[in-house]
Amino acid sequence: MKASRRQLLPCLPGLVAWPVLAADAPVRLLWYTYPLPPLYIPSGPDAGKGLLDRSLHEVLLPLLPQWRHEVEQAPILRIESMLRQEANACVFGVFRNPAREAFMQFSDPMLEQLPPGLFVHRDLLPRLRHALRADGRCSLEAVLQEGQLTVGHTRGRSYGAKVDALLKRFERKPQLFGSPAPRSAESLLNMLLRDRIHAMLALPYEATYVGRTTGLSIAALRFVPLTEQPPRLIGHVACAKGPQGQKVIQAVNAVLQQRATRDAMRERYESWLDDDSRRLLRLAPRAGSAP
Repeated sequence: MKASRRQLLPCLPGLVAWPVLAADAPVRLLWYTYPLPPLYIPSGPDAGKGLLDRSLHEVLLPLLPQWRHEVEQAPILRIESMLRQEANACVFGVFRNPAREAFMQFSDPMLEQLPPGLFVHRDLLPRLRHALRADGRCSLEAVLQEGQLTVGHTRGRSYGAKVDALLKRFERKPQLFGSPAPRSAESLLNMLLRDRIHAMLALPYEATYVGRTTGLSIAALRFVPLTEQPPRLIGHVACAKGPQGQKVIQAVNAVLQQRATRDAMRERYESWLDDDSRRLLRLAPRAGSAP
């Protein structure tokens, strides 16, 4: 799946080709991104214009000239695998959780984002009544515990620590469906619209984006916030644990301390939000820490 990125000098007759490196050549840093529109948009007319695409390429990387940056796309499960193996690997825009802390080191908070919730067909809202709270938020634990509705999610993706713990707890139960598809949001949305699942975990603007780019109508769907989520989640830069990763994170933290950097990232993030999502973000209390 991954092509070799090594380049060696061609061999001449009778000679051995040795890599020639300039003494001051910058060290290579490999950034992994994942196909999850509209965070990262890998193809189509909006390729490279995702919420995180622009912050990575236009804001962060130009402020880290001490490294030679390469960007490679991979599914989130493969990214986690590579950060276990490659000392020079990093990922831009992930949630922090205990499982990842075992092999990743995280930057200071990079971006406050709206947390994922449940998309459900509006005709099914009465079946969530037992799990709804007075503030309109829904208990995912109550939904999964009852076991009458099938909830779809992307396997390997983090939705925040409390939701991740619930997914782990119910992962072998029939009421939970984990999609391994590379374009899992589109796959899950199709399943939801065809009544093959009853709800899907997604960011509040994710289904809107998929519907707009695929022609799928989501008019009958409703987004329901979760009691297990804070008003906002905090995204981070993460690198492989080790001296190299620690050095990168220290440099990233210095960049993130600049208000202009944080404002530029927030501006690019909000540029892709629809009006409802933008209103939710601005009304939500400031986050203290990710769950």
